[in-house]
Amino acid sequence: MPVVGNLAEMPLSTLVETNCRALTSARLSLSSRGREATLYFSDGDVVHALLGNQSGEAALFEMLRWSEGTFVLESEVASPQRTIQRPWSELLLAAMQLEADWQPAKSQPVGEATVLQKLKRIEGVMGVVTAGLDGTVLSAEVPAGNGEAEAAMTVFLASLGSEITRNLELGAFEQGVITQAKQRLLVIRQGQEYHGLLLGLQASPAMVLAAARRELAS
Repeated sequence: MPVVGNLAEMPLSTLVETNCRALTSARLSLSSRGREATLYFSDGDVVHALLGNQSGEAALFEMLRWSEGTFVLESEVASPQRTIQRPWSELLLAAMQLEADWQPAKSQPVGEATVLQKLKRIEGVMGVVTAGLDGTVLSAEVPAGNGEAEAAMTVFLASLGSEITRNLELGAFEQGVITQAKQRLLVIRQGQEYHGLLLGLQASPAMVLAAARRELAS
């Protein structure tokens, strides 16, 4: 049975990530302001995009800019052709960079931005807390509270992730996501610090993680 929804409630980037992680074949039909578009998924990737006379990545990038409209998702529908070759994660990252290039230049404050400021300005991030490995709050900017609870949760998740990866011999813990009833927290380890990013309801953890890694490396 087809799944019907609204792009205002579930943006296309989230739909792409969810369907690609599901590793199934599907067709996603989109409608926004009189425009019709179609995406096809297969084996964990977006394989074909069609929007008017456009196809492939150009069509997908244009669709990802749609902030309103409806969608219909049909499972087990094979793609008639393949016009996209790159992995879905690379596509979302490229689309995010294009969106940044499309936006008008914003004035930057004098002086170098702090790590907290860099992470806070990432689209989809509602709050940021940085904690030491012992749980000490180093900096915080969260919608409510003083960051102590978020810091504790950040360190707890990171410690649990470290224990699991050590027991399974998977290497050092680098990042993880914890989901609660009303919020999601993306935890990233950098050296002797943990950064906890509170995600908005429509934020894509993969896209936020990619952007955060880029900011932390700059």
